[in-house]
Amino acid sequence: MTGNDFNGISFSGGDPFLVFDRLFEWFVYFKKQFPDSYFWVYTNGLNADDTMLKQLSSAGLDEIRFNIAASGYTSAAVWERIKTSRDLFPYISVEIPSITHDYCLLEKALVYLEEVGVDFLNLHDYILTERDFVSTHERSETFVLNKINPLKYSISSLYNTHAVRNLISGKGYHVQVNHCSMQQKEVQMTQRRLKMAKVFADPEIDFIMEDGVVCNFYYFPEVKNSEEILPSMPTPDFPEKFKSYIVQKKDVEGIDEVLGTIIRATYIPQMEVNQKKILIDLQEDKKFKRFFTLL
Repeated sequence: MTGNDFNGISFSGGDPFLVFDRLFEWFVYFKKQFPDSYFWVYTNGLNADDTMLKQLSSAGLDEIRFNIAASGYTSAAVWERIKTSRDLFPYISVEIPSITHDYCLLEKALVYLEEVGVDFLNLHDYILTERDFVSTHERSETFVLNKINPLKYSISSLYNTHAVRNLISGKGYHVQVNHCSMQQKEVQMTQRRLKMAKVFADPEIDFIMEDGVVCNFYYFPEVKNSEEILPSMPTPDFPEKFKSYIVQKKDVEGIDEVLGTIIRATYIPQMEVNQKKILIDLQEDKKFKRFFTLL
């Protein structure tokens, strides 16, 4: 691989320490391919023993991020792993959801963070499941991640992050707090869409937009009203059904006048090797000629 424009590579799961042989093998491989990149791994700390940590340290891992919420915030075993890691890696982070009713537990854990010398505390907006609604009656808002995944998150989580920041500032602790908001996650997804679209897009028919979505255009010369054709397009399989109508990039200039109907299909690009692009929208494109003029 050459010409990459990324600066870091992470390993997560689940907990990658459950398959440590695979974690270590892939880390060593990517470290050789991209020696100047920044590498980090996520874990709950329960499955990471000293031997594993020392192997990763010797191979050049830059950072470990611990989810202490998974073990109740003050697990003695996990904190032993964090202390060991402090002596082995350049950076140590704690990364957890920002949960209001866990504030007192996190307040106690912050004493450990300061004693050990943890560098970063990353607080995520608390994403809610149906079980959370039943047990906590959390007020929520919905954020659509990656254009297609509606996620409910706790409104109180935002206030909790603000309260934790004030607590750390008031105590004079040295850990740096990062708010990993839903909006920041979408920024990451946008960059991921752009990168994956560049890898998997078909250069003959796919148009990559600024936000990383992919567009295809279908030209129906015999139809002058989109209402005649949109209802007849089954959403899952219409690209295959109507592939003879797709506009090739080389033919764009040949369409001097749109006498029929142009349908724009918008997709999330292929995000994994075994995944296809996902249709998110179908609509008539009345600015078709202007769109291609601007490209």
